[in-house]
Amino acid sequence: MITHDKYEEALKYYKDIKAQEKKSIYATYPHHYNNSYRMSSILYQLGNSKEALLYISQALSVVVRIFGKKHQKYIDCLK
Repeated sequence: MITHDKYEEALKYYKDIKAQEKKSIYATYPHHYNNSYRMSSILYQLGNSKEALLYISQALSVVVRIFGKKHQKYIDCLK
């Protein structure tokens, strides 16, 4: 069973990776959208909705930059 402390530790590592990723070419790759979207879901489930909204915003900006606002991924992200 994974404890809340383990999630907090994993989130710390994930945030460090995301900070490095933003400085690289990978920030424009579709997986960056998926990672941000998943991160928002985890944060929301842990009760941190304010930070979850930040990751959703990041996901949306990547989707708009890569696919545009008329793409299904944009609509899915808004849900």
